[in-house]
Amino acid sequence: MRLWIVLAVLCALVAGRTLPACGPASAGETQGRYPAACGAAAEWHYECPIRCVECYDDPFDAIQVRMRLADSSLEWLQGELASRYTGAQPREGLPRTWQLAGVHGLMTLDQWWIYAPGKPDILSNGPLDPGIHGGKIVGWTVGTPKSPPQVVERAFSVPVFLLDTTIAR
Repeated sequence: MRLWIVLAVLCALVAGRTLPACGPASAGETQGRYPAACGAAAEWHYECPIRCVECYDDPFDAIQVRMRLADSSLEWLQGELASRYTGAQPREGLPRTWQLAGVHGLMTLDQWWIYAPGKPDILSNGPLDPGIHGGKIVGWTVGTPKSPPQVVERAFSVPVFLLDTTIAR
């Protein structure tokens, strides 16, 4: 993430181009920046370029993946499926939270995250329950000299299907 702090907006009267307006710097005391230096035929307008006077990077401090089984999937597992198949119940142990390693100090992150047996950590059993697995990816920044740490969240959902196709309505 990048935090831009704009501390100054400079407006200038220019003649059809950016600063300096027109005419050579040797155009007398006007230094080529005023209508008198360019003549009456010049077409004048105002330009207000935004200039970043102080710019601060705001890198990530930490990123977490928070996952749970959707309420509708839990209801199906504990209701309809359990009524048809004795012992059918959620087996996954969600909700869970995983901390992504190696993100402190990074400005961007482009990384595959795999939820499978033994991944992302040795304790993960992977998706055992069918249904919608979802949650949030939450990132925190370290902050800047001018702003406190920021929190960025993005929701996600992933459908998980049974490999056994013998269950039918």
